Amino acid sequence: MVFPPKGIAITESFTLYFPTVEEIFLPKARKHNIVAEKMIQTLTRDTVEAIATPVVDDKIEFVIDSTDATRLHYPNNNKAVLYPLFELLDSVKHHGGLIRILHYGDSQIEEDRMTGVIRARLQQEFGGSGPGLMCPVPVAVPMSMQHWWSDNFERYVVFGNYWDQADHNRYGVMCAFSKYEGNSASLSFKEGRLSFEVSRRVERVKILYGYGESLAEVTLIADGVPQGMRLLRAGPGLHSVTWTLDSSAKELKLQFSGKSPEIYAVALDAKTGVCVDNIPIRGSSGLDFTKVDSALLAECIRELNVRAVILQFGGNVVPVIRSQKDLDWYRQTFAKQLSIFKVLGFISL
Repeated sequence: MVFPPKGIAITESFTLYFPTVEEIFLPKARKHNIVAEKMIQTLTRDTVEAIATPVVDDKIEFVIDSTDATRLHYPNNNKAVLYPLFELLDSVKHHGGLIRILHYGDSQIEEDRMTGVIRARLQQEFGGSGPGLMCPVPVAVPMSMQHWWSDNFERYVVFGNYWDQADHNRYGVMCAFSKYEGNSASLSFKEGRLSFEVSRRVERVKILYGYGESLAEVTLIADGVPQGMRLLRAGPGLHSVTWTLDSSAKELKLQFSGKSPEIYAVALDAKTGVCVDNIPIRGSSGLDFTKVDSALLAECIRELNVRAVILQFGGNVVPVIRSQKDLDWYRQTFAKQLSIFKVLGFISL
C-alpha cells in the first residue's frame, strides 16, 4: 500500500499523515539523527541560496559552493557530535522544560544579527519564544526587543575601554553587567517590530543579580498591569528573581528601588522550549572568558540551564596575524576559552 508523502487532506484544517517504513523500523537513536540532519539542513538552506550567486568584478570572481549543505566543519567529518544537542532539543519539544543556547560573538552579531535567525528556526521546530537574555545597558539595542533604560545606569564590560571596566572580574554570563546610581531606576522593553514573530512572546521574566550592598526592591509591570514586587537580596553570590505571567506581554517595565546590586542579565523567555541568547562583545577576538570570574559564570550557567554555546569570533584578530607563530598563539589561547565551557559540561559549537 502506498500513501501520499504529503498526507491525505480530510478537511481544510486537518491532514492525515502516515509514517514511513524508516520511521517505523529505525531505532530511536537514528530517529534523533534524522531530526538533527533535517534541522542542520533547514538552518543553512536559505542562507546558502541567498549568497550562492557569484560576485564578479574586473579581476576576481568569487563562487560559493552551494552544493555543500552546511559548509560546517566537523571533527573527523563526524556530524554525530551535534546529535546530543538535538536529542536535548527533541526532548524539550515532546516533554517540556527550558534550555538555553548562548551565542557569543563580536560586533558582527550585534542587534541580534544571525542569532535572531537561529533562534527563530529552533523555536519554530522545538518550541519556545522570547528574545532571551538582555543586558540592562546593551552595546547596541537588538532588533528582537525595543529597549530603554534610565540615565543613571552604568555599563561595565570585560573587554573595551579601561574606564568601562570594573575593579573586579564579576561580569557574569553576558561578560558585562550594569548598576544604577542613586536609589531608583527603571528598565523598559517593548516587542520588537523587526523581530521574528515566533520570538516575540514573553511569558517569564528573570533577573540575575548579585553583590548588593543592601536590600533593594524591583517591581514588574506587564502591559500596564503590576505583576508584583520582588526583594533583591544583599550580599555576595548570584541571586535571581522570577515572574511567570498569565499571558504573554508586549510591554514590560522593571522599576528598581534601593541601592543597586550588580545586574548581570534580564531573561525574557517562554515557560518552556529553547532560548537562544545574543551576546555581542564588540571588538573582542573571543579571548575574554578566562578574564571572567569562573565561579560566577558557572553559577549563571547552572541557574539558566545552559546546554550549548556558540562562539563566533575571529574577524578582529585577522589584522594582527602576521606569522605562523601568531596563528599558533591565537589557536592555543582560544582553546583555553573552549576548555572553560567544556569543563562546565556542555556542548561548544
